[in-house]
Amino acid sequence: MSPFLPTLFTVAMVEIGGATAQFSGSLVAGGTSDRTALRALGIISAGVMALAAVGAYAISGIDDLIPQVKTLMLGMALIWASIGQFRVLKPVAAVEGEYSSVIALRGYARLALSGSAGFVAFVWGVVGGSALDAVSEAALGGWIGIILANVPPLLLTRRQIRKMHIDWLRMASGTLLALAGFIYALSALKLL
Repeated sequence: MSPFLPTLFTVAMVEIGGATAQFSGSLVAGGTSDRTALRALGIISAGVMALAAVGAYAISGIDDLIPQVKTLMLGMALIWASIGQFRVLKPVAAVEGEYSSVIALRGYARLALSGSAGFVAFVWGVVGGSALDAVSEAALGGWIGIILANVPPLLLTRRQIRKMHIDWLRMASGTLLALAGFIYALSALKLL
């Protein structure tokens, strides 16, 4: 099975309405162009997914890594990613600055390195197999998932975003991630 679609879907669920989306909205509200913010997000998330691909390629080449261990890793990664979805995010003020592209790059880098999207893509790459194709598909799926989840805050106004009930959306995605994680973990332990 190709890890492209599962990674895209999972990473989009991890990222939806999260701190990165909130930062994107605050950049645009502060006067940063949506193209500048999207470019910075694309560069940083491509770098994080490249790191995930390199790590997945290195780990997936280990012959002793049995399928149950890979499945358990995936379950634990999904459970870990779901925890962040239940955290209440505080409103962020508009981010203004003369060097908006530098501010965007720095902010996205901090959020990408502290988030779980890269880890989820890494694990999907490991689960996908030891071929370079599977690892690169997982990285590409993760990159597209990040972009898709963070485009709406760049295009919508804050009032439109508030009407979307992001908190409920985050809780629903967190519940689905946790449920999938528990199913994967229990099946790896042969309890399901």
